[in-house]
Amino acid sequence: LIILICFSAINMPKKEQIRELEYEYAKNGIPVISNNSAHRWTPDVPMIIGEINSEHANVIPIQQKNNGFTRGFIVVKPNCSLQSYLTPIYALEKAGYKVDKLIITTLQAVSGAGYPGVPSLDIVDNIVPYISGEEKKTEEEPLKILGKIGESGIENDNSIQISATCTRVPVSYGHTASVNVKIKGEIKFQKRVDKVLQEKDRYQSYKLAEQKTLPPEVRQKLEKINLLHEKAVKEEKLGQYPRVLGRYEFLLELYKSIPKEIMNFTKEIYETENKIESIREKI
Repeated sequence: LIILICFSAINMPKKEQIRELEYEYAKNGIPVISNNSAHRWTPDVPMIIGEINSEHANVIPIQQKNNGFTRGFIVVKPNCSLQSYLTPIYALEKAGYKVDKLIITTLQAVSGAGYPGVPSLDIVDNIVPYISGEEKKTEEEPLKILGKIGESGIENDNSIQISATCTRVPVSYGHTASVNVKIKGEIKFQKRVDKVLQEKDRYQSYKLAEQKTLPPEVRQKLEKINLLHEKAVKEEKLGQYPRVLGRYEFLLELYKSIPKEIMNFTKEIYETENKIESIREKI
């Protein structure tokens, strides 16, 4: 059996057992993508939200050097409710507003408790006002995600104060967060809101092309990808399927032409191939 990659969502009695298991996979040359919290505070393990800190993947060589890994490594995702509100917080900072303090209240669905979930007598017609360990994660994980890469790993952004209250609510799926944001300095509202709205599309529109570290020809291809995708979406809504098919076929060629060591578009290639088949059925 050849294992190319390990997705870890295992439940074990102790976090240390999960840490050791994930470490062994990485030690044996297998990349580990973990849903667990066991390695979230290991300094050289990146905790990534793609729209915010994809560049933290650059800490992986440090991790491999520190642990003697060859091909293997460990990457983790953050706590389940963070993605909903941390992305606009990041956008505010990118727009020029330095966040001073966050007061966060989460209303988290029962699905987040995992199997077998919350006892029915606790959750039916009720709100559970405390989730063990959840407030600590909510207050501390953003500091790592918004941090920067140092010599030995990720250095937290400790300039932000976070106070959190985390509750469990009688909803099957979907977390909600109420976030109060205190900004340092004066706010020129409309000008900055426009910048925030532009920033929210950073990941989807491949503004990574603006990074000077990428070769010029790759930046040009990424700009073409963005333009082609926008046109294909508009034309598909108008039912212009032959033209849409050509767009996606060209997109597929562009994705495949970019070396994986620069940017890995495996997911996009798979999705585009499926899209091409779907469009062909409509013609």
